[in-house]
Amino acid sequence: MTDQVDGFLARRWHVESQFGKLADPLADRLMIDSAAILLSLEGKLPWAGTAIILLRDALLVGGYRLLDATRL
Repeated sequence: MTDQVDGFLARRWHVESQFGKLADPLADRLMIDSAAILLSLEGKLPWAGTAIILLRDALLVGGYRLLDATRL
């Protein structure tokens, strides 16, 4: 919930930064990945599901960097 409030205030007050635009989605991905790993360790999520989530996030981060590099 604090992430939503932070994003709302940043847009409303026009205090967005290049770092924030990169760091916020990355932090969200890392939080999801951590939760998936912890759920797998507790036996509540199959490791195959965790692998899919981690692979998806790696592709998202890698794809973003690839697209960003082609824009230059």
